[in-house]
Amino acid sequence: MSLFEITLSGLQQIPRGSFAVEGVKERQDLQQWLRINPVVLGENLLIIAVEFGSWEDSKRRIDLLALDEDGNLVVIELKRTEDGGHMDLQAIRYAAMISAMRFDDVVRTFEEYLKVYEPVAVDQAQVRIRQFLGTPDDEDVLISTVPRILLVSADFSLEITTTVLWLIDRGIDIRCIQIAPYKIGEKLLIDLRQVIPLAQARDYQIRLRQKEEVVRQASGGRRELTLKVLARHGIIEAGTEIEIVPIALPVDHSTVEPNVFRARIADPTQRSSVTWLGDDNTYSLTQLTRKLTEEHGVRWLAHNIAKHWRIVGQTESLWNQAERLSRDPVSPA
Repeated sequence: MSLFEITLSGLQQIPRGSFAVEGVKERQDLQQWLRINPVVLGENLLIIAVEFGSWEDSKRRIDLLALDEDGNLVVIELKRTEDGGHMDLQAIRYAAMISAMRFDDVVRTFEEYLKVYEPVAVDQAQVRIRQFLGTPDDEDVLISTVPRILLVSADFSLEITTTVLWLIDRGIDIRCIQIAPYKIGEKLLIDLRQVIPLAQARDYQIRLRQKEEVVRQASGGRRELTLKVLARHGIIEAGTEIEIVPIALPVDHSTVEPNVFRARIADPTQRSSVTWLGDDNTYSLTQLTRKLTEEHGVRWLAHNIAKHWRIVGQTESLWNQAERLSRDPVSPA
């Protein structure tokens, strides 16, 4: 990457600097800059911990731990080095170690964070998390069992980029964000850009979310419930069968009766909207998903429950179908 200054004689290239030469430290500087302004990483994140390490080996600590708007924990690893060191292996280890965190654990972790950085707000930890996720007080909050990973470094070695691309191909949400210093006179400039996956793909996703937000604001707030959207467009009706999406199935799902991971739409307009084929009882989609998570090992993917389900025989999740229809509405069938 290159930066250029416009001068009277034309464009003058600004040489890339070095964090080491400029005396920029990982913990005292980079970590604090991103803690205060996580939005520079390209999305809305709630930082809930700095130097997180609730395990026996106190030497192993997550630089920054965050929560995204879908209820995913986000491991943020920082390096000022020119190759990223072994940050990919560290981050994978950390993601595995926090994958069992529940909502109560997240609240306690955020409370500890607020004690240090905003003591007067400690009692508001749970309220702030619910507001960030857009979850009412009377609804359960479930945290994804598949944390995301953001690697932030001055550069990345071939070993890291190869590993990251391999993990992305296997459904892991891991990203490389390059952070580079440039100096003009006495001013130190920082350039951040996502290099893996391609920034263009990320920009496209952001534009879709912005368009979706405009539609939601125009309609007076949050999107209509997923099942209601799909029913209104004739995608589902009473009797439509749905199933857990493949990525959320437990590793040993082939040994379990298939009906365990299937349900039938009962009434999409009611809270108890689906009938589980495992016992023929009726549940809300949230209740059933939580039951399958706790009792049958289904992986918790996101705060949006309908991301766990799809219509039998289709590939797109119920959530994604409803999002698409909300962005580009068509006449109901």
